[in-house]
Amino acid sequence: MESKMLKEKFGQRLRLLREEKKLTLEEVAQGTGTTKGTIHKYENGLREPKLSNVKAIAKFFNCDFNWLIGYSDERYPELTSNELLEIFNSLSPDKRKELYSYAQYLLNKEEH
Repeated sequence: MESKMLKEKFGQRLRLLREEKKLTLEEVAQGTGTTKGTIHKYENGLREPKLSNVKAIAKFFNCDFNWLIGYSDERYPELTSNELLEIFNSLSPDKRKELYSYAQYLLNKEEH
């Protein structure tokens, strides 16, 4: 993919994620180990992202790396049952109950 296209698509998707989460440039910078200026330049297509920063941003927003750079239309990575179990097991008992209830809600919603 051409460098200009990568910068533009990456910037658009980064801004979308940040605005959806109602985060400031500073909050994203702190969460990804970059600077506010770097995030600003990425969002405006003024700087090509470093691979390490793209990885950090994808991890921070829990989105697919390839989606973030425009190589895929699949925004969220596929989760395996092992990954879901890992998440479940890392939660407190109260949060497990909450997650289970929400999963039941989603399942019922899907069936109707």
